[in-house]
Amino acid sequence: MFTRPTFGILEPLEVIGAGLESALTSRGLMSVGVGRDASAHPSLARHRPDLLIVDDALADLVVELSGPRIVVLADRPDGRRAAALLRAGASAYLLKSQPLDEFIDDLHRTAAGELVIASTVAEATVAALAGHSGAPEITERQRLILQSLADGAATSTIARQLGISPGTLRNGMQQIYKRLNVASRHQAVAVAWQLGLIRVPDAAGR
Repeated sequence: MFTRPTFGILEPLEVIGAGLESALTSRGLMSVGVGRDASAHPSLARHRPDLLIVDDALADLVVELSGPRIVVLADRPDGRRAAALLRAGASAYLLKSQPLDEFIDDLHRTAAGELVIASTVAEATVAALAGHSGAPEITERQRLILQSLADGAATSTIARQLGISPGTLRNGMQQIYKRLNVASRHQAVAVAWQLGLIRVPDAAGR
């Protein structure tokens, strides 16, 4: 986990952007600047921050752009909206109403590479990502693949452990993505964990 993540902010209201920047820098995070609209994305991204915290109103304009991990900051919980943004490429969907300590912890987790969803909207978001309210049926081998992914194993290692070729594993992973209605390894692990299909070793220590 990064001890001092760097961040930029895209927030239409100057007073909110400045207040958020002050709150985060006072807690040890490092700012590269604040912008008020999507046109500021290139200048902020040029500093290579770990995170770009983006107001929900601007998220659609920047979520698919290359650069720092996108943290969407919303006024209210909306599971379907969160799911759409996470599918599009956002790394986190957080709320302006979150307690500061929880919010900062979520930023650290996002900077460390996790896909993070605010606790109050996590269930609805995961249901939307999975395409239904219940856990999808997966085979034991698919569960083992997901667990190995969650444990951080390389695909070559997983293939060797299962006694299959890397190509067969890639095909199997695509089937898992389809079953969970996700588009990446990152999203598959997050959805599987939230649905209770796998365990994430670090989850208990957060």
